[in-house]
Amino acid sequence: MLLLRAAEARDARAALLLAKTFDPILSKQFGAADREPDLATSAELVPESEEWGALEARRQLEALASYNR
Repeated sequence: MLLLRAAEARDARAALLLAKTFDPILSKQFGAADREPDLATSAELVPESEEWGALEARRQLEALASYNR
């Protein structure tokens, strides 16, 4: 909930971290079982975080673009 509020306030780092919680690559890597990954939501949040100044966002977006289900 805190990440969501911070992302809504255009905090670049929070938006990127929130995007990562939906990232199917990271979900698989860490064996997360609490939620289904959501590639669309993650891919939507990453460009916003980049626009707001998150330096790591471009790399994250490239990883999402190469993701094969």
